[in-house]
Amino acid sequence: MVTDNLQSQNDEIDFKKSLEETFRNYEENTIISATVDSINDEIVYLDFGGKSEAKIPVGEFIARPKVGDVVEVYLVYQEGYDGDPVVSLSKAKQLKEKDELYSLIKNETVLEGDVVEVRKYGVMIKYGSLHGFVPLALWDVKRTEDSSGIKEKKISFVIDRIAIPRDTGGKKQLGIKEDFVANRKKALLSGNKQKKSDFFETAKEGDVVKGTVKNITDFGAFIDIGGVEGLLHIKEISWNKVDAVSDVLKVGDVVDVKIISIKKDKQQIGLGMKYLTEQPWDKFIKEYKVDSVVKGTVTSLMPYGAFVKIIDGVEALLHISDMSWIKNVKHPKELLTKGQSVEVKIQSIDEEHKKINVSLKHLLENPWDIAETKYQVGTKVSGRIKSVTSFGAFVELEEGVDALLYKDEISWTEVVDPVKFFKEGETIEAEVLQCDVKNNKIKLGVRQLSDDPWKNIPTKLKQDDVVECEIVEVSTEKGLVVKFVNNLNIVIGFQQIAAGRIDEIKQSLASDYKVGNKVNATIRNLDLKKRVIELSIRDYEKAVERKSVKDYLVTEKDHGKFTLADHMKSKND
Repeated sequence: MVTDNLQSQNDEIDFKKSLEETFRNYEENTIISATVDSINDEIVYLDFGGKSEAKIPVGEFIARPKVGDVVEVYLVYQEGYDGDPVVSLSKAKQLKEKDELYSLIKNETVLEGDVVEVRKYGVMIKYGSLHGFVPLALWDVKRTEDSSGIKEKKISFVIDRIAIPRDTGGKKQLGIKEDFVANRKKALLSGNKQKKSDFFETAKEGDVVKGTVKNITDFGAFIDIGGVEGLLHIKEISWNKVDAVSDVLKVGDVVDVKIISIKKDKQQIGLGMKYLTEQPWDKFIKEYKVDSVVKGTVTSLMPYGAFVKIIDGVEALLHISDMSWIKNVKHPKELLTKGQSVEVKIQSIDEEHKKINVSLKHLLENPWDIAETKYQVGTKVSGRIKSVTSFGAFVELEEGVDALLYKDEISWTEVVDPVKFFKEGETIEAEVLQCDVKNNKIKLGVRQLSDDPWKNIPTKLKQDDVVECEIVEVSTEKGLVVKFVNNLNIVIGFQQIAAGRIDEIKQSLASDYKVGNKVNATIRNLDLKKRVIELSIRDYEKAVERKSVKDYLVTEKDHGKFTLADHMKSKND
C-alpha cells in the first residue's frame, strides 16, 4: 500500500516537470521569437512555447507571413483578459530601432539630422525613420530663449535620451511624435574639443591674445579666445578698482588680453587686461617716499579706517588711529566721506606686500607736543570733568589732552568717593602731579591746593594726651567726625564714643552730640609718619572718672575718715 502511494507521488512530480519543460516561461516586456503556426484572413497565430498561442492582426505585417516563419514580437502579458498571451509586432520593431539609439547615446556619437519643424520650445529633427526633439535649452552653447531666429536646415546633434511617451489624456496627439531627445549644444561643444586640445598644447602663460566678450557676471567676464573661453576676473580688468564689470566691458567687445594662468587638468584659463599697461606700483615707488605729503581721494570707509587713492591703481590705508590727535574717532565716517579729497602724510611703505599707510593727524598740531612745557609738575590748572569712576575722575584740560585725578589725591583727611563728590561737566581747579608726554598721561591733585594739615601737627602731642575737638558731623554709619588741630578731620568710631552696645550708642548719638559742640578726647594712637590718629571719648571719660575717685579718696583721708582698706592696712602694721 505504501509502495503504491510513493509511486503515485513520483508520477505527479514527473508530470509537473514535463509540463514545465513543455511550456517555457518568458519575461514580460521583452522581445521573444515566435513561429507562425497558422493564418486566416484576419489573424496570424504564433507559437512561442506558451500554454496557448498568441494572436496578431494580419495588417500589422508589412508582407503576409507564411506558416513556419519565425518572427520577433514584444511580449506584453503572458496571459491577457481572455487567457491568451498579448504580443506586439510593431512594439518589437520600435524597440529594436531604439536599441540602436542606446549605443549611440552611450558613445555620444555626433549625428547629422534634418530640421523638419521649428516649435515654440524647440526644434523637431529627423534621423533615418526616427524623429527627435531638440529643446531650446539644448540648442546652443549660449542661452536661447526664442526659437523664431532659428534658420538652420541641417544640424549636428547627440542623442540625449529616449523620449518618454506623453500622457495626452485620451486625446489624439497632434504633430510629429518624437522618438528621442537630441542635444545640439553637446555636439557643438564636442566640436570644440579638438580646438581646446590644440590650444592647451600650444598656448602658454604670458601670451597676448585677442578675444570676444561672451558673458558678463558679477565676478568677471568670460572671453572667447578662439573656441576656448577664459575667465577675466574683475580684479584683473584694471589697476584701478572696478565696481562693476559692465562699467568697463560689454558682450561682443573685442579685447586684447594676457594669459596669466593655464590649468590643463581642469581646462581653465585665467586672463588679465591690466597687465598690458604700466603697473602703477612701480610708478608710485619712483615718485613717492616715506614722509611725502600727498593728495588723495577717499575710495571706501571701513570700521577700522579709510582707503585713499594716491594715484590710479594705488591705494593707501588711513587707519582710524591716524585720523586725529584730539578726537576719539569711533568710525571714519565721523570725519570723512567717500569721494572726499584729503591731504595725508605717508607713514610707511611695504614694498614686498605692496601696502602703504598714511596719516591725517601727522599734518595737524599735536597738543601733546607742547604739553610737557605747558603742564609742568606743580602747575595750577583748571579743567572740565569728562567722566567719573570709582577710582577717580578724568579731567579735560584742553581738546585732546585729558588728565586723571585719583581719589587719593582729592582730600588730605579722608578717602572721598569720586562718584558722590564730582559731577560730569563741572569745572575744577587742580595741580599737576605728573606729566608723562611719551605715554600721553597727566596726573592731577586737588588736595595739593591747600596746606597739608599733617605737616603742622605739634610734635609735642603724644599718646594719652587730651585734646579738645569740634564736632563737624554726626553719622549713624561711621560715628562722630571731629575737627582736630589744623582743621584735620578725624573719625571717632562707635566703640570709642562710649561703653555699651553699638546699637544703643547709635540710638542716643543724635541726642547726645550736636554739630558745633566741643568734646574732649584722649589720643589713643599717634603716628605722624603713617598719618594715623585715633581719638577716644570713652577713654577720656574713664580717665576723668578714675581721677574723680582718686581725688575723692584723698579728700576723705585728710578729714580722718578711713575706708575698710585703710583699716586692714593699719592692722597689718
